[in-house]
Amino acid sequence: MYKKLVGILVMTLLITSSVNVLGMANKKIVNKTPSPIQNGSVDQELTTTCGYGMILSPPFINAQGFKPSKESLTSVELWFFKSGNPPTGVEITVSIRIDLYGSDLTAKTINADDVGISGATWVKFNFDDITVIPEETYYIVCYANGGGTEGNCYCWLFDLGDKYPRGKGWWYNETSATWITIWELFDFDPLWEEPDLCFKTYFRDSKICCDGEINLVDMDPGDERIEYFDIYNCGENGSELNWKVIEWPDWGSGWTFSPGSGTGLTPEEGPVTIQVNFIIPSESESTFSGTIKVANSIDPYDFCEIPVSVTTPRARTLKNTILFQLFERFPNAFPIMRQLLRYS
Repeated sequence: MYKKLVGILVMTLLITSSVNVLGMANKKIVNKTPSPIQNGSVDQELTTTCGYGMILSPPFINAQGFKPSKESLTSVELWFFKSGNPPTGVEITVSIRIDLYGSDLTAKTINADDVGISGATWVKFNFDDITVIPEETYYIVCYANGGGTEGNCYCWLFDLGDKYPRGKGWWYNETSATWITIWELFDFDPLWEEPDLCFKTYFRDSKICCDGEINLVDMDPGDERIEYFDIYNCGENGSELNWKVIEWPDWGSGWTFSPGSGTGLTPEEGPVTIQVNFIIPSESESTFSGTIKVANSIDPYDFCEIPVSVTTPRARTLKNTILFQLFERFPNAFPIMRQLLRYS
């Protein structure tokens, strides 16, 4: 049993790196790192640990089952630590599955060097939002592409005693190509009863959505324009959205938005119409494109964009000079010709 454990799990070594992987009884967690900026709210979680972790190095693959209570899943956060000195450039991948033997519903890979895993460190994996079915079982699958099998690796912390009763910890047996529970891996030893891996899942209680576009053709250079688009809270009923216009095209001038921000917008209130004022660029015979970005003030990962496109016509040529002089002298004459020549 002891030999099996050596190659599967290690203990958090936060006091000294010279202690043997399983030879230290002190499991006290020090040097915790703060969680990243939150996107969404926590749905499911296990945030206690016995101080041991499952190795993430090849060929080991681990998973934790969970049952969401909400219909959206926007990210997960896992509790890692570093044992010894893993090689540089190790990539850790997290995916979501509804079947351990099935395909990924979504996935995210991070470079461990970029997030600075040392002591017990919560690491956020942000992926494209997916819709999930409340009370159905899903799985957080995690593995790394490098590291040792008895140290010098990254590990995923767990706790004992079925601390998360809505799912189980799992381990992939590469030899038999089967998934088994981590407790089965430990031969159902009562000292390692019902392990669950530490995690948090996040859902979006409020979510920002945009409706509209600005597509202007044959605009006179230097003209001032007034356009409109809508934003609304497409999240959970009863949620409140704080929002703000944070980006707009760098061409043209005089960009203003009314309103440019808001608080407490609920799905039940419906859309808010935003008025956009700006001045067309002075260049003729040109095309300009960009986006207006509106973001959730609480969650920088939650935003929507309005596409903006403007084209200006060719400059008026000398052959039209006499006509333009007639238009200026008789401003109410030749309305059809004026329209065809875009003279105003």
